Amino acid sequence: MGIAGALALACGANPAKYLVALNQSGLASLPGSCYATGVPPNPAPTIVELVSHEFTVWEGAKGKRYLEIDRVNSPFPSSPGLSFIGLVEGGPRTWSFTATADRGNSTVESRQMLFTFTDLGATLEGTIAVTSTFTCPTPPCGFQDCTVSLGLNGRQIDASGLY
Repeated sequence: MGIAGALALACGANPAKYLVALNQSGLASLPGSCYATGVPPNPAPTIVELVSHEFTVWEGAKGKRYLEIDRVNSPFPSSPGLSFIGLVEGGPRTWSFTATADRGNSTVESRQMLFTFTDLGATLEGTIAVTSTFTCPTPPCGFQDCTVSLGLNGRQIDASGLY
């Protein structure tokens, strides 16, 4: 199916609701640069590999496209509460959730979850690039920047009774 066909399925008159498996295995093998000590803990942290989520994609007026997610959590060593929930405009294949957090001592954390989809038809495939970066007046900031890519795989579910 071409891009136009996939968008017609995902962004037609009705929202497309997906049941999605998020593969979190990348969180178990983060590079040492993600840890304040510069090395991963031994033993490695225990991570639940697959987590279920629901995502909704739809097209609004004037060609605007939206992605709504339930709470997607990605616990980094320096940012255990990194999560996003809600609605964002973007698309047709990429949406970005961003936020900042004051970490004290003039240190600001910038958080991002970048959703990139290769399939938004009857099935859903893609990735979430999760990034946490820190800025402060005189680096190092006492926290470590970190990035990981997590896989997404899902199926469109019937949402006709919901809308």
